[in-house]
Amino acid sequence: MLLDHLNRWLRKIRQQVTKESNPRHVSEAQENLVRVDSVLSNINQDLLAKAALQCKAYALSLMNFESRIVELQQRSSNHHDLPTYYEHLHEIYAHLDEPDGMEGVSTMILSPSLEHQIRHHESSGHWTSAQSCWEVRLQQFPDNVDYHLGLLRCLRNLGHYDTLRTHVRGVLTRNSDWQPALASFQIESAWMVGAWEDVQNIVDSTDVATAQIAIARLLLALRSRDSTAITIALDGARMVLGGPIAAAGVNNYRRSYEAMLDLHLTHELETIYNAISSLSQQSTGINSALMRLSEILSSRLDSTLPTFRTRESVLSMRRTAFALINIPGSQVLKREIGRSWLASAKIARKAGQWQTAYSAMLQSQQNKTRYSFMESAKLVKAMGDPLHALQQLENSMQLHNLLEDEVNVVDLTNDDNEENLKKMKAKVRLARARWMNESERFDARMVLKTFTNVAILMPNWESGQYYLGQFQDECYKNLPIAERSSRGLKMNLSTIRAYAEAINLGTKYIYQTVPRLLTLWLDLGEDAKVAETDTFRLINQAVSGAIKNSPTYKWFTAFPQIVSRIGHSNPEVYKQLARLIAKVIQSYPNQALWLFAAVIKSKKRERSQRGSLILERIRNNPSLAQSSVPKLVGQSLDMTNELLELCNFHTPNIERKKLTMTRDFPRLANLGKSNLIIPLQESLTASLPPVTCSESVHQPFPSNAPTFAGFAEEIEIMHSLAKPRKITIHGSDGQTYMFLGKPKDDLRKDARLMDFNAIINKLLIANSESRRRQLHIRTYGVVTLNEECGFIQWVPHTRPVRPIIVNLYNNRHIPGWGAEMADVFTRIKGTNDGNKAADLFTKKILSLFPPVFHEWFIETFPEPTAWLASRLTYARTTAVMSMVGFILGLGDRHCENILLDENTGDLIHVDFNCLFEKGKTFETPERVPFRLTQNLVDALGVTGVEGVFRTACEVTMQLLRDNKDSLMSVLDAFVHDPLVEWEEEKMKLDRKQQHANATDAQRKNAVKPATDLRSLAKNSLKGIEKKLRGHYRPTPEKHAYEKEVSTSNLVQLLVQEATDIANLARMYPGWASWH
Repeated sequence: MLLDHLNRWLRKIRQQVTKESNPRHVSEAQENLVRVDSVLSNINQDLLAKAALQCKAYALSLMNFESRIVELQQRSSNHHDLPTYYEHLHEIYAHLDEPDGMEGVSTMILSPSLEHQIRHHESSGHWTSAQSCWEVRLQQFPDNVDYHLGLLRCLRNLGHYDTLRTHVRGVLTRNSDWQPALASFQIESAWMVGAWEDVQNIVDSTDVATAQIAIARLLLALRSRDSTAITIALDGARMVLGGPIAAAGVNNYRRSYEAMLDLHLTHELETIYNAISSLSQQSTGINSALMRLSEILSSRLDSTLPTFRTRESVLSMRRTAFALINIPGSQVLKREIGRSWLASAKIARKAGQWQTAYSAMLQSQQNKTRYSFMESAKLVKAMGDPLHALQQLENSMQLHNLLEDEVNVVDLTNDDNEENLKKMKAKVRLARARWMNESERFDARMVLKTFTNVAILMPNWESGQYYLGQFQDECYKNLPIAERSSRGLKMNLSTIRAYAEAINLGTKYIYQTVPRLLTLWLDLGEDAKVAETDTFRLINQAVSGAIKNSPTYKWFTAFPQIVSRIGHSNPEVYKQLARLIAKVIQSYPNQALWLFAAVIKSKKRERSQRGSLILERIRNNPSLAQSSVPKLVGQSLDMTNELLELCNFHTPNIERKKLTMTRDFPRLANLGKSNLIIPLQESLTASLPPVTCSESVHQPFPSNAPTFAGFAEEIEIMHSLAKPRKITIHGSDGQTYMFLGKPKDDLRKDARLMDFNAIINKLLIANSESRRRQLHIRTYGVVTLNEECGFIQWVPHTRPVRPIIVNLYNNRHIPGWGAEMADVFTRIKGTNDGNKAADLFTKKILSLFPPVFHEWFIETFPEPTAWLASRLTYARTTAVMSMVGFILGLGDRHCENILLDENTGDLIHVDFNCLFEKGKTFETPERVPFRLTQNLVDALGVTGVEGVFRTACEVTMQLLRDNKDSLMSVLDAFVHDPLVEWEEEKMKLDRKQQHANATDAQRKNAVKPATDLRSLAKNSLKGIEKKLRGHYRPTPEKHAYEKEVSTSNLVQLLVQEATDIANLARMYPGWASWH
C-alpha cells in the first residue's frame, strides 16, 4: 500500500512538473522527485517481486520481475537465470487468469517444468492431465500440502467430490495439523454431496473466520430455515467477507474481487431462499415466480467477470442452494439444478474446457434436463468432429420426435408452455440446418427446405429469418453470372423478405441485415432491366413494408450508407429512399442532421438539390409544426454555413497564430447558444436495446447529450501546411470540447472509417472471445461539411507517439537525426540487395537506438495495477487497429498519426488520408502492412508480439472475416459518393484516354469509353474484399500466387512482414522505422 501510494505520488508530481511554469516550483518538485525515486530504486527488485507474489500483489510482482528480466537480457539473451524468471511470469499470469499472457511466456520457455505444464493444463481446463502431473509430484513429495491442494483442485473441477472427500480424510489422518489449509475443500465437498453433518462438525471444530467457513455457516442456517439464525449468519458472513474489500480500498477492486464475488454469492443465497420460501407457501404461480427469479439470477451472472472460473463458482453455489432449500414433492427445483448444470457445460465449452463441460453435461442429463442433447452435440462439434455432432444431433431429434412437424409429440411438462416448446424445437432445427450447410454434404434444396421449415415453425423469431436470408444470399453469390438476373433475382427477393422480417423482429443481427438489405435493394434498382421486372416490384414492396414497420433507430445504424445513395437513378427507389431519410431525420434530428450536412453543402448539384428538398419538406410538414424539428433544421443549416466560413477563412501568411470568435466570426459566435448537440462520437452512435427492453420504447441516444452553450473566444491556427483551426466549444454539461477544422481536406474518408470502426466495436462487443478481452477501437467525432472540409473532434488526454519516444531518447542523450543517418538511408535506397539494406539498417541505425518505449508506461503508470491494465489495453488496441489497418490498406502510419491515451494506454490512430494501399504507390513505396517497429514491440513487454498481442490479432481477424458482408456494405458508401481523389484520378485517366483515342482515331480504331468513376471506387474496394475472404499474396514478387490463408497463418505472415528488417530499412526516413 505504501509503495502504491508513493508511485501514485510520483506520477502526479511528474504531471504537474510538465504543466508548471514557475521555475522555482519546478526545481522544488524535481528535487523531491529525485529523493523519493532514489529510495524506491534502492529497494531490491528481486526481493520485492518475490514478496509481492507471496502477498498476491501480482501486478507489482510482474512489474519487478519484468524489470529484472530486461536487465538480464541486456547482459545476455541466454542468461542462465532467465528461465526461472519466465516461470515466475507464467505463474503470475495464471493467478491473474490471463491465459493470453501465459501463452506468450510459454513461447520463451524451451524446457517447461512440471509446474509450468500443470498451470497450462489448469488454464486450458485439461484437469485430468493436471491431475496426473500433481500425482507425479505427490509421489516425489508426499508431505507437501501445496501439491495436495493442487490435486484437490483438479478433483473439484472434475466433479469427483466423493474421491476428494476420501483424499482429504486420508491426508488429515496422517497430517491433522493441515486441517486449516484443507478446510475449504473439506467443507465444499461435504456440502456438494449433501453431508451436512460433516459440514456442521467442521464448522463447530474451527474458530478460523475464513470465507468458506462463513458461507458454510450461512448454508447450515438456510438448511435449518430458522430466520433468526439466517439473519445472524448473513451478518457474520458480510463482516468476514467485507474485511478484505475495506482493506484493499476503492482503487484495488481487482485485488479484492474474490471477496466481492463471495459477497455476491452470499446475496444470491439470500435471494434464492426468500424466493423459494415464498413459493412453498403458495399453490399457484410457481412457474411465473421461478421465471422472475431466473431473470434476476441471469442478469446477476451477466454482471460478473466473463471467465469460466468466476461464473462456475456462482452456478455451483446456486445448485447447492436449490438442493438445500427444496420444496418436498416438487420437481421444479430439480429442473432448475439441471438447467444450472447445462449453463455450466455451456460456459465451460466456450472457455475450451472440454472435460469440465462433458462432466457438467452428464450431470445435466442425469437431472433429465430438457434438450441437454443439444449441448452434448455442440460440445462434440467444438471438439473438432462436426460430422459426428450432426449425426448425434439428428439421432437425438429422431429419439425425441423433433423431426416431426407436430409440436405436441414432445413430452410436455408443467413448466413449459407451447411457445417455449416451439422455440426450443426451432433452435434445434436451426442448428441442424446450419450444420448441414457447413458440412457441404447435402443438396442445397434440402438445406433450404430445413431453413424454411424453421421460419415456418417460428415465424416471429429473428434468428430463423436471418439464417434463412443468409443461406439464400450465399446461394445467390455462388450462382454463375448468367443466372443472376433470372434465378438470382428470385433469391434476392427471398433474402430481402427474410431480412426485412429479421429487422422487424429484433436487433441481434441488425449490423448484418440492414446493410445487406440496402445494398441488394439499391444495387438492383440501378439496373434498368431488373427495375422493370415484377420481381423487383415485389422487392420494392418488401422494403417499403420494412421501412414502415421497423423502429427508425434500426435504420439509423446504416444512415451514412443510406445518405450516400441520395443520387439514386431509379425514381421509385429514390421515392422510398427519400421517405426513409426524412423518417430518420424527423425521429432523430439532433444526430441525423450532422450526418446530413455534407449532402446539403455538396459540390454536386443533384445531391445538394435533393438534400435541400428533403429538409424543406420536413420544415413545411404540418404534423411537425408544434415540434422542435423545424427549428433544429434551421439551426443546423445556419451552423453548417458558419462552420464552413470558418473552415474556408483565408489566412495568407498571417503573423498572428490566433483568430478571435466575436471579431472574425460574429455570426458563428451568436449561434453558440443552441439546442444542437455537440457532434461527439458517443452522441452520434445509436445503442441497441438490451434483451429485456421493449424495442418500441428504446431510446438509442443519451437524453443528456451535451448541446452548444457557447464558443471560446480564441481560435488557434495550427502550424501545418493546411493551417487547420482549433475551436473550443462549451457544452451544456459544463465540459469543454475541442474540434479541429480542416480546410481543403476530404474528411469523408475519416467519417466513413469512424462508421466502419463503430460497427467493428459493436461486433467486438457481441463476440464472447473479443468481449472477454475487452477488444475495441477508440473512435472520435468527424463532421463533414462538404467534399472539401469538415471538423474532427480533438481527442483529450492524448499525445502522439513520436514526441514520447523522442523525449525518452533525449533523456539518454541520443540525438534524433543527423547527417550520418541521412547518408545511410541514401545508401540503402541505392541498393537492390535486401540483405545488404537490412545489414546497413541494423548496424548503422538500430544500434544507435535501443528500444525504450516500455519506460513510458512505467513512468506514466507507476502504480502496478494501473501499469498492467494500461499495457494490456495498449497491446489489444494496437492489435485490433493493426488488423483493421491491414484490411483497409491504411498507410502513412508515422508516429504523429498514432496517439496514446495518458489515462488508459489506448492506442488511437488518426488521419486516414492514406487508404486502399495508397502507400504502395508513393515514390518510396510502403512495404509493411502496419506499424510494428521495435519500440511498439518493446511496449508490449518481455513476451513481445507473442501472447496478448497475437491472440488479440487472431480474434480480431477472424471476426472481420466472419462479418465480411456487413463490413463491405458499410464501405459501399465510397462507391456511391466517391472521394475527391478518385475524381482527380478519373480526370487524369480520361485525359490519357482522350490522347489514346486521338491516336486511335488516326489509325481508324474504335474509340474507347471514358473511365467510370464507380469502377475506380469498386476496384479500390476489391482488395479489401479479397483480404476479408482470406486471399493474400505472402510476397510482393509478381510470380508469387494468391491463395486463401487461415487466420492464424495470415496473422503470422503479417507480423513477419511488419517486423522484417529488410522491409523496415526500405521505408522512407520520415516514417522513422527505427522508432
